[in-house]
Amino acid sequence: MEQRHKLFVSWKENCISVESYIILFVLDHCGLSNFEVFAIEEQDEIHKNDNTKNSDGFKCLTWIPLRKEKFQSFCFITEAKKNNSIKTVKLPALVSGDSTLTIVGLCGVIRFLIKAAGKNHISREFLGFRYSCLSAPSEVSIWTRFCEVESIDALKQFRLCLFPATFPKFENHLKHPVRTHNILKKVNVKTSLQSKTKVNGKNAIDDTLNIQNLSLKDIQRRAGTILDHKFAEGEDITISDLVLFSTFYLLMKFYKRDLLKKHFPAMECWYSLMETLCRDSISFVSVEDSPEKNDCVSIPKVNEFSLYSKDSGRSDKLGTCQSVLNKIFEKLSVIDVLQFKCKEELAGEFDWSVLPKDAHPLGGDLPPSRANRKCDQLQSIIIAVRRLAKPGDVLVDFCSGGGHLGIVLAFILPLCSVVLVDNKSESVDRARRRVERLQLKNVSLILGNVNYFIGNFDIGVTLHACGSATDRVLNKCIVKNANFVICPCCYGAVQPTTNIQYPQSKEMQDTLLTQSEYFRLAHSADQTHDKDNEKTPQGFKCMDLIDSDRALFASSQGYKVSLCKLKPENCSPKNNLIIGSRR
Repeated sequence: MEQRHKLFVSWKENCISVESYIILFVLDHCGLSNFEVFAIEEQDEIHKNDNTKNSDGFKCLTWIPLRKEKFQSFCFITEAKKNNSIKTVKLPALVSGDSTLTIVGLCGVIRFLIKAAGKNHISREFLGFRYSCLSAPSEVSIWTRFCEVESIDALKQFRLCLFPATFPKFENHLKHPVRTHNILKKVNVKTSLQSKTKVNGKNAIDDTLNIQNLSLKDIQRRAGTILDHKFAEGEDITISDLVLFSTFYLLMKFYKRDLLKKHFPAMECWYSLMETLCRDSISFVSVEDSPEKNDCVSIPKVNEFSLYSKDSGRSDKLGTCQSVLNKIFEKLSVIDVLQFKCKEELAGEFDWSVLPKDAHPLGGDLPPSRANRKCDQLQSIIIAVRRLAKPGDVLVDFCSGGGHLGIVLAFILPLCSVVLVDNKSESVDRARRRVERLQLKNVSLILGNVNYFIGNFDIGVTLHACGSATDRVLNKCIVKNANFVICPCCYGAVQPTTNIQYPQSKEMQDTLLTQSEYFRLAHSADQTHDKDNEKTPQGFKCMDLIDSDRALFASSQGYKVSLCKLKPENCSPKNNLIIGSRR
């Protein structure tokens, strides 16, 4: 019997949230029926929306009206009847049929339900090559961010006299050559088929018959003429097309169709195709054409790049010459990196022999050498958490991976509740199996990004959260007044986010260090090589400066902060440990 999952959506006055609408549209088009819909009435009045213009001439579509027959299949529940896992996350969210996992995030929910339908279900093809469509988090993928964040934000604030920026961005994207992981196979198949087609007695595409002699880079350059950018990601429809069409469909209720054809011809071809394919699936929406459509609509200026491109705001390959770094050090000479040094060492050793195999890192499918190193990395964090934890506390292991840290904490602190949060389904699945084998009743698992977790908790922990994820965890703990034990990683991957700007602390801001200089400092913090490398001491100095900025920021928010080292220090080149407790 097919397992039924529970999809929780927000509703208000015969409308559902725009994110819920998108999910239901995509699932309907995919022909999925392996879920039930539970509608929870939105209580927050600031989200209420009547889809009319505000005083600044903006319109918004935060709530989407549905036809009455669509609501007949919903099960309506009150806020009080939400289960505990749903109370801690942003809606829409999905609870697995066996109630062991909560999935959050628009793309995460869609992907989970398609994969749960089985390998033979027709919807599987919508996940694209290796079933990876929209699998990358929006924080690191410009394409996922466009589909999951920007396209929805466009609905929440737009003007009738100005096309949303998503229109020219998508038009530029469609004009660029197709890029896909299996492009060589697709080109070979297409050219093989077309070479058999005769036009006036000649091969239709003589100039592409020697495609096998080209390098992959050359093939990618020529892909625009060989492969058709018919859909968002190439020649095959994927869930990205469905997500984007659902948002553009609503926006086109407010703009004239001939203007789309005039200004965005590539997008208009795509839209016409999607409109034909999705006509039945979109019928449950009750949004009428606006009578206010303008003849003259301005087009916002955007950078002309493909949405496949690397985010131009990222700085992964910053080159930092020594003279520039020395100037940064001079600016930061007023920052005392020793002021947060641990007054009390994290002495003692954790007895790993008390753990059953599935609670030990060995139970997480790590080879013995890696498992032993993982034990060394976890030991200092476990000791620090034990000192902070009290019976009844809620602990959240952010970026939990396979559960190496959170599962140990759940086993040794049975009177505490532990939540594991990670955005990689394979890692969460491994943790889930370990929790089931151990029969731990004080663990819950959430598949999704840090930002989707909104529950209260007492202690936040993370081991080697990559780049800005460390700062998202730190800020989450501060907002929730929670203590924290954080071991940062991948300093060079620190990037500005919507809610975080760098430097974070007033003390480092007062040095007039620019954001660009901050990222150069973070980039150099990853140069912690072996002990004999001349760059290693400098790398550790940069690490300490970045983590001092984090410690200073937390201290300004009312925390007593210590900056310690993992013991033994050689267990990882990224061995700083930031411990914070509310004063």
